[in-house]
Amino acid sequence: YLVPEVACRLHFKSPLIENRARSQVLTDLYARAFVEKLAPELSLASKAGLTLRFYPDDLNLTLTLSGYS
Repeated sequence: YLVPEVACRLHFKSPLIENRARSQVLTDLYARAFVEKLAPELSLASKAGLTLRFYPDDLNLTLTLSGYS
């Protein structure tokens, strides 16, 4: 019970994210590029028990972080 844990969810809204196919594809590509750029750090964080997800969701980008702090 004394193990500190964290759970955080952030939503990033932008007027550039629209309900159009082109905008949705570009948003998805941005999210994938962001995760790919952070892959080395995310690998180390995963080994330490942290999970990070960054994905497009309902006209915004969502970042979730959970695990041991």
